[in-house]
Amino acid sequence: MMRLTEHLLKLKYWRATPRRLQAQTPVPSSRGTRPTDWLGNARDETEQQRNKKHWRAEIVNFRILLDKRLQDSPSLKAKLEEIYQDVLPGCQRSVAQLFDLPEEVELTLEQVLDENWYPESN
Repeated sequence: MMRLTEHLLKLKYWRATPRRLQAQTPVPSSRGTRPTDWLGNARDETEQQRNKKHWRAEIVNFRILLDKRLQDSPSLKAKLEEIYQDVLPGCQRSVAQLFDLPEEVELTLEQVLDENWYPESN
């Protein structure tokens, strides 16, 4: 459940921030140096789209594995909310190393378990 929740948080809270773009340095080319913000925006969009596809595929896999685990151990269903509340703070700390998260993340257990739900990026 932890990796599933992490990937959902990554998908939900990824966005190009001014800090990310400012941290990139200009890349020399045969015609001089290209503007950082133009290059940064192009890179961010490409990187974001690539990561989004990868994370969505991982989410599908993690949901399948979780469903199989629940089928093998039906007694875990009664503990899902407790398990989710236990792993959520660690997921938030992990994803906060990559992205700025709000104090209160908006992600429910029902969303995590819904095989047709994917967050929209903020």
